[in-house]
Amino acid sequence: MYPTYIWPSRQNGESMNRTIVVTGNGEVVVEPNMAVFQLSVITESESLSQAQQQNSEIMTKVIQALVEAGIPSEQIQTISYTVEPRYDYVEGKQIFRGYEVTNTISVKNKQLEQTGYLIDLAVQNGVNRVSNVQFQVDDADVFEKQALSNALEDAVAKAGVLGRTMNTTISSIPIRIKEFRSEGPVLYKTMAFSQAQTPIEPGQIIIQAALEATFNY
Repeated sequence: MYPTYIWPSRQNGESMNRTIVVTGNGEVVVEPNMAVFQLSVITESESLSQAQQQNSEIMTKVIQALVEAGIPSEQIQTISYTVEPRYDYVEGKQIFRGYEVTNTISVKNKQLEQTGYLIDLAVQNGVNRVSNVQFQVDDADVFEKQALSNALEDAVAKAGVLGRTMNTTISSIPIRIKEFRSEGPVLYKTMAFSQAQTPIEPGQIIIQAALEATFNY
């Protein structure tokens, strides 16, 4: 993001209040303290009740295993449950194959070093889809405010540099601040998977902020 500089015109030979607009950027690098991932159990049968019952039994077993491994039940949440008919197509004809039932839960884990183990445990107990593994900080608001403060300091510093370059004094206190919408935390490193026990590399999270500040001079 590049800084923008604005100087107003003069009217009737008199100078108007002069302003300059500068963009500021700030960031904070933090260690994640929470992993969030989704686990799905997918079952299929010609009988809907059988597919549902089998799915329920497997998911109950998965949740029980996670709780026994130390995940509080309130950190396990059902986020979707779908039932869909399945068909095969033979020589252009649609032939009913059965029903597919998908039950997906979201799991929050604050013991990052156990994330790989928990995923493997879930798969061993019947989970057949793992998705949306994310690393987060549960107190992100504190770091977002720090990044915003860093962004303002950046804008003030840029205004000071421009003032010295123009051999004039620019106020160090902005008269207007416009915050840009954050795109959310950015992973500095990503996770890794292997054929053995699933290793997880949470890396770091970069929390960014940007603003536009207007100064008088």
